[in-house]
Amino acid sequence: MKIKLVSLNQLFFSAKEVFLRFPLAVIASFVAAVTAMILVEQKSFDLENSDYLIKLFLTSFLALPFFISVEFITETISIDKRLKIIFHIIGLILVFLYYWTFDIKIQAAYFIRTYVLSIALHLFVAYSPYISNYNENGFWQFNKTLFLRFLLSVLYSVVLFSGLSIAILAIDKLFDIKVSEKVYAHLWILISIIFNTFFFLAGIPKNVRELDTDYSYPKGLKIFTQFVLLPLVTVYLIILYLYLIKIILSWELPRGWVSFLVMSFSVFGIFSLLMIYPIKDNEENKWINIYSRWYFRLLFPLILLTAVAVYVRVSNYGITEYRYFLIVLTLWLFVIDVYFLFSKNKKIILIPFSLSIIAILSVFGPLSAFSISERSQIKRLEKLLLENNLLQNGKIVPAKGNISRKAEAEIASIIRYLDNNYGFKNIQKWFDKDLEKLFAEKKSLDKYTNEADIILKEMGLQNIYEWEINDESSVKYFSFFVSNDSSIQINGFDEIVEISAYSYEKESMITKQIILNKDTLKFTLNTLKDNYIFFDAKDKKVTEFGINSFVKEIKEKTDSSSYSETRNIPSNMMYKDIKTESYHFKLFFKSIQGQIRNDSIIVQGIDVVLLIAYPNGDRKD
Repeated sequence: MKIKLVSLNQLFFSAKEVFLRFPLAVIASFVAAVTAMILVEQKSFDLENSDYLIKLFLTSFLALPFFISVEFITETISIDKRLKIIFHIIGLILVFLYYWTFDIKIQAAYFIRTYVLSIALHLFVAYSPYISNYNENGFWQFNKTLFLRFLLSVLYSVVLFSGLSIAILAIDKLFDIKVSEKVYAHLWILISIIFNTFFFLAGIPKNVRELDTDYSYPKGLKIFTQFVLLPLVTVYLIILYLYLIKIILSWELPRGWVSFLVMSFSVFGIFSLLMIYPIKDNEENKWINIYSRWYFRLLFPLILLTAVAVYVRVSNYGITEYRYFLIVLTLWLFVIDVYFLFSKNKKIILIPFSLSIIAILSVFGPLSAFSISERSQIKRLEKLLLENNLLQNGKIVPAKGNISRKAEAEIASIIRYLDNNYGFKNIQKWFDKDLEKLFAEKKSLDKYTNEADIILKEMGLQNIYEWEINDESSVKYFSFFVSNDSSIQINGFDEIVEISAYSYEKESMITKQIILNKDTLKFTLNTLKDNYIFFDAKDKKVTEFGINSFVKEIKEKTDSSSYSETRNIPSNMMYKDIKTESYHFKLFFKSIQGQIRNDSIIVQGIDVVLLIAYPNGDRKD
């Protein structure tokens, strides 16, 4: 038996064919890969300084499926080269507009938009060759080819990466050649983006329309669907209907989490039915049509269950992006359910087509998830402020201690949400101060200052969370630290020691031995006695230092509205000087972590640099 080996010429010819057929898609994959590799090489990941690179990577990531779809459209409608070039130019203009139009500074909204658009554009790939001339069998065969080729490309990419990674590791270990961890990241980028793109596209038939007359069906696909996917759908169905019966009998409102389960059930169910769609009319597969009819019938009550669950959450907390997409998907499921139950001329292309259109509409314009969510939360915030007399004559009036903790936590929650997603441009009218200037002023003192904290401080409120007010014994966590680039002045000191002491027990004592030149000190962090640090020499106490007052002092000086946060503290506030007859100690705290339980501070960990000097230069060496 002869084994046919693939030559370099064949590989080059195959890669050339892919490039000539999908030039813009291949270029997009190279831009995405190069941008990702540059991001990997950055010493520290800073969103503000890397925004153009992240935007370029995400835009290229979106451009890849978009340009593949453009090629499919131009191939199937058989246009001349001039018109094809015009299509490409229009596609490039749209991609550049997306890059320049949206600002990544409001990061959550930008990433959500990119994620939803990615889904829409991948769905676009699924039906783009059949926009002008739809053929049911060809459409299914085309998507079967895409699906199987995708699975194969993922398998090849993972195996190739694993093999090359082990080879690089062997060179590192056997030949003592230091290989940076970034090499593995670069390798994964090259394989997962460039190799995977070429391999996937090389397996797509050159003439997609030939699939219209291909009626083959993989037996393994039927086995996988019949004995894996459909049983999973049935399990989901049983669980959901048992829960439906439970809430009817107990007469309680459904939990919000049920929405996720219904969506998962719907995806599994529709995907399973699509997998076996071509063989549904075969004599031996009559059960498929029966299963399909009952699936869509049984789906209807679950859609109503989801609608009730979403309504409860929206009534209590307003609309957010997540709830917006749940509402949209619930409505879409309802329409699809009615369509497949009552339509006599069912077309499965409607599923990806309708979902992609809805996805695009949900991230652009005044009815997008972002516009509606922001308006909903601002309206809810305005109502809370008016109810608590914090908004009078259209202006913020700072609280004077007469606001409930529950209302304070709800307001803080909305302010954090706006900070993470949209900023405060649309509530500027409530403040006499220019918020941008106020943020700049505060950040000039501490670049890690949280803008939500500043806004809440202007309202006279604390940045508290709802879980903090559920009961008086709730635990609040804090973490104070200095940046890694902080310098330490060691002039005049004889010894320098770094100490890390961590314990997550409620009450504990941590002891560290400090070996000096001709002396030994014992360092103890004692949380049994009000978080004290003790220094002992020769079993005698040298001095002690209480951390509680130090932590409280940091909180007051940094104007922190809540312990429940991680804060970067200016290095000059993290020093403590202690002088005794025998030693001069200077403690530089790199970090202090702990919790507040029933108004008591419990320090759980410290990283400290201890500087030691001997009085009168009495160095013990």
